[in-house]
Amino acid sequence: MSALTKIFIVLLAVFSIAFAMSTISFVAQTSNWRELAEDYRAERDIVETKMVNQSAAHAAEKANWLDARREHLLQRRYVEKQLQDLQQDLAGLRTELVQVKLARSDAEALARNLTGQLQLASAAWDNEVKQREAFQERNTELETRNLDLNERVNELTTRTLVLVEQQRQFEQQINILRAENEKLATITRRAATGEFDVSGVGSATPVEPVASTPIRGHILEVDGKLATISVGSADGVQENMTFVIYRGADYVGDLKITDVEPHRSAGTIIRFRGTPRVDDLVADEARFGMAG
Repeated sequence: MSALTKIFIVLLAVFSIAFAMSTISFVAQTSNWRELAEDYRAERDIVETKMVNQSAAHAAEKANWLDARREHLLQRRYVEKQLQDLQQDLAGLRTELVQVKLARSDAEALARNLTGQLQLASAAWDNEVKQREAFQERNTELETRNLDLNERVNELTTRTLVLVEQQRQFEQQINILRAENEKLATITRRAATGEFDVSGVGSATPVEPVASTPIRGHILEVDGKLATISVGSADGVQENMTFVIYRGADYVGDLKITDVEPHRSAGTIIRFRGTPRVDDLVADEARFGMAG
């Protein structure tokens, strides 16, 4: 209820009272004024009661209005506080926006620089790809030639092994023949001096194998300091002989023979500069210079 309405109600009550009094005065002059006075007094009491009720209602409404006004003030302060916080956030966002714009400018400049570098790198990459393709073609050609050379090397290696084996067999035959010659020479000398009859020469056994040519072979097995080589007593190998182990032109070590078989021997590696391996070459130390 607005203040203007409340004022209107109060004025209406006042006018009602004034009108009642005027009516009472008028009626008192024209008729039974006592009865009229009683009636108007009763009406006045009713009007006063209504005015009291209206005043109470007005007071209650005023209290509600004050409470609502207080609540509105609190809400206003809260909204003002939120507005202040939003203004601070907006100021921070504007500052951040300026920084982002600066960073964007820097990023665009960097992107332009990187684009230029990328173009240069792309050109260099294209050139490198062309060079790589040329190298790959050259490499393919070299690999083809290498395969051909490997086949040729394998062929020559096979022929070399065959020739070495033939040479070893020839050397074994020469050693056997020389041993027989030595045996025959010894028997002939003894026969000349009359020491024994030469009729049984064909069944004589040589005292030990004699090898005047270099004894050469290769390593078959290696187990720690023990090694087995591909030549034996048929090649002129004897116990306690020393063989030189070499790989190409490199000296690897020395092997002292401890066990001899007809076509293979075994011994202990007594000196070494490197690690002996299977297929390393060996030659008897006494004739190593001749073995090359």
